[in-house]
Amino acid sequence: MPIFDFTDIPNLILVCVVGALFLALLVVLITFLISRHSDIKYRKDIKEQANTVRVYIIDIKNNTVRFFNRSNIREQRLLSVTDFYNQFPNFEREKLIEWIGSLIDSTKSTPDYFEIDVIMSKNKRAYFSMLQVQEVDKEKQIIHLESYLLRYLPPKASEGKVVSASSMEEISRILLDNSPFRGVSVALNFYYRRSTSQNKNGSFDRLIFSQIKEILSPHITQNRYFIEPSHHEIVVFDTRLTSHSSIMLFVHSIVNDINRFLSLNSLIEQIGISVGIVEHKFFPNEAEKLLRQSLVVASYGQEDNELITWYEQGMRGDDAIDQSNRTEVENIIRNKKLKFLYRPVLDADKMKIIGYQSFIHPFDTFFDSIAELKEYATRTEDDKELFGTISRNVISHFINEKTGDYLRLFFEVLWQEKPYILKTFGHINRIKETHLVLVFSEKDMNIQTDDDEIMISELRTYKVKGYEIALKLADKDLLLNSTVYDMFDFFILDETMTHDINTNSRRRLQMRSLVEKLLKYNKPIIATDLQNWNAIEL
Repeated sequence: MPIFDFTDIPNLILVCVVGALFLALLVVLITFLISRHSDIKYRKDIKEQANTVRVYIIDIKNNTVRFFNRSNIREQRLLSVTDFYNQFPNFEREKLIEWIGSLIDSTKSTPDYFEIDVIMSKNKRAYFSMLQVQEVDKEKQIIHLESYLLRYLPPKASEGKVVSASSMEEISRILLDNSPFRGVSVALNFYYRRSTSQNKNGSFDRLIFSQIKEILSPHITQNRYFIEPSHHEIVVFDTRLTSHSSIMLFVHSIVNDINRFLSLNSLIEQIGISVGIVEHKFFPNEAEKLLRQSLVVASYGQEDNELITWYEQGMRGDDAIDQSNRTEVENIIRNKKLKFLYRPVLDADKMKIIGYQSFIHPFDTFFDSIAELKEYATRTEDDKELFGTISRNVISHFINEKTGDYLRLFFEVLWQEKPYILKTFGHINRIKETHLVLVFSEKDMNIQTDDDEIMISELRTYKVKGYEIALKLADKDLLLNSTVYDMFDFFILDETMTHDINTNSRRRLQMRSLVEKLLKYNKPIIATDLQNWNAIEL
């Protein structure tokens, strides 16, 4: 009698089930072996790439790029500048071209390194590349670069327990047990790119934040600890990392994983990330200061639309220079270390100047812009006095120099300056002789918590007093409610929207898109920083 009677249905089913299980186990085993072999191969590639420095010699005039690995100088290859750019993803390419162009421009101050992603043709994997400038001949337009190539490391499972510090006291104890001059604090700040009715109160979705923490968790290996200062911020303390490349690799690996999650969930256009990095050597064993400074640096990255911002001694937000900055703000106000400039505003149809736009630049100071000066003046409670100084000088100079009563003065103001705008104007002699246009910033107004009705009421107050109002726009999308745009008499396109539109097709399309959205309000549109008449016609 045979062991299995294949004419018996139960026996046949048993054989099929056992066979299926065997095949499934075989597939799982083969998949595991292939995956393990792939991981070993990738880690070998990482090790090779980490020890390989590629040298690029870029000759802009002759449209050639010669490159070779430093470990094998004899094997040199040649390609065109265009082919060199094409090695990088589309979304990174424009920044790279701009950086290369700045290196050979003697009028610009440019960083000597550039961080960028690159896709390797052999495995289609994303690598993190750091381009370091070695030498630049601006006359011959020849640039020598070295490229350090590292693949994004998948986070390894922690050998110990993932540590979320319960308090800053715990972080302080941890830092005291480690070298005070090693390590880095990394602040991750998550924010909505644009305000909506759902997030205007500033709250960040708790479910999304929880999922982001889950993604971050595998990266918190030994010698790393994190704390949550708020519902949208995480600060990671690492007690070992010291080199720039290792820190950047760690940060890019985290950001890459989070961006993948955001992209898969169609959130990449809604949620932004800014990262602030502070090396522990600047504040040895000062946990609270490391926490504050990393968060401040990350917030400046959000303001400047930068993904990663490094702390440097003397940068804005440095607690150690707050007092000196307070003194500097007062010094600028007292000594009037401000330049007042006026740019004509031209009616393109009538070929006639209709007014002048004012610009203020601080000089003989470490403040780079009037925006930075105003920010510090607010912190030191000198903002009202600074506004008064600027207003009196800008308006008085215009009154004395203007050649016609019909000329308008376009004068930029901040929304937070509204409590003392009208009071200040009331003390300026002959202000009624000025056709004044108050210029507000769309971005500035968008981050305010005021309701639309309050904004409209405030804008109406200025118009009742006889002033015109204008809105300066720097985003291709309209950020405010349509009823707010109806209040303005002029729209002004920021120079970030209009600069170099002759050669930059993407920027040109963005500007046209914005103009088309504004046309329905039937208000004059002013474009700034146009380089020539062709740009005006565009």
